[in-house]
Amino acid sequence: MTAWGIASKAHPCASCADVIPIGGVIASAGDDDIWLCAACGVGGVLAVSVVGRPAPQGSKKLGEHGQLRESSAYLPAWRAAVKTAVYARYLELGIPPGALPLLRGPIAMSCTFYLPGDRRADGPPDLDKLLRATWDALTSARAWEDDGRVAQVNASKQVGLLGWTGADIRVWRHEK
Repeated sequence: MTAWGIASKAHPCASCADVIPIGGVIASAGDDDIWLCAACGVGGVLAVSVVGRPAPQGSKKLGEHGQLRESSAYLPAWRAAVKTAVYARYLELGIPPGALPLLRGPIAMSCTFYLPGDRRADGPPDLDKLLRATWDALTSARAWEDDGRVAQVNASKQVGLLGWTGADIRVWRHEK
């Protein structure tokens, strides 16, 4: 039994004495269980839908006083939207602040970006720059230790249906 009064879920870490079920119960996210090992950080999938305009990070432009600025005016709002969606999911699942960063070690993720209708999926913004902005927001939201830990990515972009823009993000511990 865990400190939450729920039976421990078996996982590959033999040294772990306790598995923290997120939200006090092992919650279902489709076929994936959401749980987190208190000792090693092995866990299930964190799935988040973000509403907002995906923005790239990485292209710079020169400001009027000679400073370098991000070229996308939408970047601060996109980072905030990702962070807000992740925090809302933490609250929904009952993830305690002491369990953050949520996932430790090598990370895998999948992300589908939904662009505004005036964009084409095969045009700008670059997919790698959309990922860069999203990874920095996920790092800031403490979904993982650092975006340098991402070992596997499956990402795509498409035009959002009925004007919906945002992203569907799934993050989990990458097992070798």
